[in-house]
Amino acid sequence: MKKLMTLLILASITLFMSACATDKEKLLPEKTVCEKPTAPLQETYWKLTSFGMLKMAVSGKSHIILKQDGRVIGSGSCNRLMSSFTQDENHLSFSPAASTMMMCPDMNEERKFFQALGKVTDYKVYGESLDLYAEDKLVLRFKAVYLQ
Repeated sequence: MKKLMTLLILASITLFMSACATDKEKLLPEKTVCEKPTAPLQETYWKLTSFGMLKMAVSGKSHIILKQDGRVIGSGSCNRLMSSFTQDENHLSFSPAASTMMMCPDMNEERKFFQALGKVTDYKVYGESLDLYAEDKLVLRFKAVYLQ
């Protein structure tokens, strides 16, 4: 009788432990998704990853930082840029950008980048990505980069 009781207790504990492990495994992917931070629009280093839906390679040098005081600082693929922005809910717009005037071998990315910034009307931040839209058309996509 004692052996049977011990066996039942061990079986119950094993069953309980395996049920808990299964629940944790089921929750793990959801927990990971829920804990993924959403980068703030302001004071984040946003690195350009693509020009909307265009299949144009980007250098990885173009970026922007939207400062809390309404200034924008950043760089095209060659020159530094300075601008200002206005934000209202999901609407975002940039004033015409001023930049340094260095001449570089390939100015195509920078020219497209500065032109696209001037057309932006809306934005969306999700996770660590920032999408900028001109009307309803995706024009620029960025990824948050955390500097140490």
